[in-house]
Formats: sequence, C-alpha cells, structure tokens
Amino acid sequence: MKFCLMEGMKRMKSSSTEGKKRMNAGSNPRVNRMRYSRGSRLLAVMGVLLLVAAGCSSDDSEDSSEASTSAPQASDAPDTTTGGSDEAPDDTDAATSAPVTSDEPILYGFLDALSGPAAVFGEARLNGLTMAVEEVGDGMLLGRQVEIVSEDGAADPSTTSAAAQRLLGEEKVDVISGSTGSSAALAIAEAATEYDVIHLNAISTIEGSTVCNPHMFHLFQDNVATIRSIAPYAAREIGSNWYQLQDQTEPGEIWAESFDRIITDEGGAVSQTTLISAGSVTDYSEQISQMRADDVDAVGIFLVRSSPVTIRKQMDALAFDKPVIDVSLVPEQVRGAGPGVFTDDTTAIWWSPDVSEEAREWAERFAARFGELPSPLAAAEYLAYQLWHTAVENAGTTDYEAVRQELVGVSVDTPLVVGGTATIRAEDQQLIAGMMITRVTDDMDQPFENIEEVASEDIFPDSTWQDAGCDLTTQ
Repeated sequence: MKFCLMEGMKRMKSSSTEGKKRMNAGSNPRVNRMRYSRGSRLLAVMGVLLLVAAGCSSDDSEDSSEASTSAPQASDAPDTTTGGSDEAPDDTDAATSAPVTSDEPILYGFLDALSGPAAVFGEARLNGLTMAVEEVGDGMLLGRQVEIVSEDGAADPSTTSAAAQRLLGEEKVDVISGSTGSSAALAIAEAATEYDVIHLNAISTIEGSTVCNPHMFHLFQDNVATIRSIAPYAAREIGSNWYQLQDQTEPGEIWAESFDRIITDEGGAVSQTTLISAGSVTDYSEQISQMRADDVDAVGIFLVRSSPVTIRKQMDALAFDKPVIDVSLVPEQVRGAGPGVFTDDTTAIWWSPDVSEEAREWAERFAARFGELPSPLAAAEYLAYQLWHTAVENAGTTDYEAVRQELVGVSVDTPLVVGGTATIRAEDQQLIAGMMITRVTDDMDQPFENIEEVASEDIFPDSTWQDAGCDLTTQ
C-alpha cells in the first residue's frame, strides 16, 4: 500500500506542477481565482483516484482498492460545528442573520509568498486552503459558491501592502488570510482594519502589543510559545549549557530572553547569545569556534530571517556535532535542504500526521490530492478556513462584527492540532492548542518523529495577553 500510494503521489505531483504552469501562462499575473462547486470536487476526487491507481502495479490491485476507499468525502472533513455563541438570533436580527442566496460568490482572499525563497511556505498554505474549500461545504457557503482570490506578496511588506489593497479595495474579498513574515502579516492586518474585514493569520509569528487588533485572528503558534514548549525538554533531556543564535530583531530579542529565562529556571545556563541580522552572516566559523570554546552541551538555533541551512552545513563541515534544537523548522525547509542536514535536530511543531489516526487519514487524503504529505502550515490553513466557515454559517452572514463574535471563544474538536482540541482565546484571539516535540529524520516524506506532547496550558498562559496589555474583550 505504501509503495502504491507513494507512486501515485509522485504522478500527482508531476501533473499538479504542469497544471500550475498552464494556469499561470494564461492568467492575470497579479490575481488568480479558483472557484469550487459540488461537481468540481467530485471530478477532482475521481482524477486523484485514477492517478493513484496508475501508480500501482497489477500485483498491487488489492492495495489500490484500499487506497480508493480513503478518497475525500464531504463527511471526511474534520468536525467544526461548535460556534462561539450558542444563542439563536432574535427577530430583530433576522434581516441580517438569515442566510443569503445569491449568484455572487463569496470571495476568500489569500495573500502570501507565492514567489521567491518563501514560496514553499505560501504554496503549502494555499494547498491546505484549496483542500478545505473543496471538502468543507463542498465549495459552498450560505448557498453561494466560495471563490479563492489569491495574490503574491513575496514575503515583502510593501508588496504585500499593495496586494492587500487590491484584494480588499478592488476585489472586495469577504475575508483575507496570510502572510509569511511578521511585517507582511502586519501590513495585511492594517489593510483589513481599514476595510473592516477579518484577517486570519495562520502562519506568522507576532508577539507583543502588535497582536492586539480585533480584526486579526492568530491561528498558528508564535515562537515564544514554541520556546515554552521545547526549552524545558531541552534543559531536562539534552543539556544544561547552551549557546543560542537569534535574529537581530525585536521579536528575536524577546525569544532570546524567553529561552534564557526558561533554561535558567530549569537549572541550566545560556553561555552566550548571538544576534544575527538578516543576510549579514554567511560564514559562521567564528560563532562555531565560540561554541567550542564555551564547551557547550547543545546549541539553540532560532533563525527565521536567516536560513538555518547554512550554519548547519558549516557545523557539519567543521565536525561540530553537538545536539541542536531549531524552533523555526517546518517540513518544507527540511525537504529543501535534503537528507542529513537537519537529521537528529530537535524541534517543536504545531501538528504532524502522526498525532492521531484521524490526522493520518486527513494527511493521506491531502497526499493523494497534492502529491506530498502536508506540513503544519497546510493543516493550519485548512483549520483556519474551517473555523471561519463555521462562524459564517452560525452568523448567517459574512459581516465582520457578526462573524468575529462567532469566532471569539470558539472551541472545536479537530485532528488538525496536537491534543485534538482547538480554542480561540477571546482576550487576544489566539488559537490555543498543544504542541509536539519532534526529532528530524531522513524520511523526506514525513521528516519529523514524535517524541513528546506538550499541553496547551503549558505554552499559552494567560500572562501572554496580560503582559502585552491586550484584552480584546473590552473592545
């Protein structure tokens, strides 16, 4: 079965790539539109099954039959039926709350890096969104088709800002999702506030007072949460004397202080912290020499704006083989670097296909659809759409304030987070869920091996929003 599935995935990936080339050749270079109907999803499923079957030899007919039984069905979409409010609208709200039937589609704006080095992240999220629209409601919402309108922000704040203005001001999207990079995400949030539209931020890590925006929902973990999940394990299981590399940014300084404090609280110490400006260092031999001189037990690499690939390769070349944790790793980076670069590094992730049987089933549907297993980014975008879709259904409208009230405080059971339950905390509109400590393997299909689950209450304390002075329940 595994051979059959993987061969089908390879064929599907090749076909998907060619299809993307054809679409881009004849489409508007700025805006791409994707519309989904009940029939289009069925055709997509049939095509996937044929491709998967084509990947099997005649001797694998029994396994091919098993693969066919896991084809996506509307009922396969993870359940998100619990809204943020249990009260039915009274008669005075009937005019605005009743579902509207219209030939006009509901426009879901997607703005992320679809070109450049960060495109691997944006494409993963767009795949997650595409599958969500196909499965959740069969491409329909409030009796209307859902249409994805996507723009490329290239992970650049100014490019993203201009694209957000086009999506919100010209395309008139009903909601907007994105983007890769904190500065780009804040540019979207600024535009969403201007146009009074919800911004679903399902990737970027933003800490501090910048999160306090009622238009912005944070549906992914920030790096401080990741550090809270992995630092106690690192001090307990990996070593007590640490060297850390961080981005020379305001968030980087926050992450450095958090890691230092937690390691110290656990009885360890950080011998030195080095802050790296984006793109300023290509030769890390000086830093590696300092690690040797400090005789550290392990190294923490927390580089988001600079690639961790370069330093990991140089550490190997200089035979520096101390354990490494890297909180910024996602499967796309590991696959891009290839086997051996990050092998045996430890990280903490939002989700993996191995967190539950239901998660594995969802991942197999995704693999059959896109030719590779999903990353936490794809799962986060799928979940973001589910939550918004549920909120709009409960509100009976796409109106900003009505949908926001349904999203705030919502709690759902889903296989798309560690622990199986996702809750949006009302005070800062942060999605609260557990995380998984993992070890990197050489299996490029599923590069993370689960080690230990961390409960949500240990990584998202109320002090997060209290320290930031943010309480959106008062706004």
